[in-house]
Amino acid sequence: REAPIELNRASRLELLRVPGIGPKFADVILRARKGANLRELSHLRTLGLRDLDKVSPFILLDGHRPKQQLSLF
Repeated sequence: REAPIELNRASRLELLRVPGIGPKFADVILRARKGANLRELSHLRTLGLRDLDKVSPFILLDGHRPKQQLSLF
């Protein structure tokens, strides 16, 4: 297993290696981070990413592992 990648600095190719991030969402991330740093999983959810449990083990947000919230379902 590779080290997690920082979403705020990762290239498009690096983003595509993260399970749960496809080409469309990689482009969304690249556009969104031009305005501000992504710091919480809720930011990714508002951008349209639904499978946060799949993505979160492989990413860093603003230098930190995202805090995972247990699913109620």
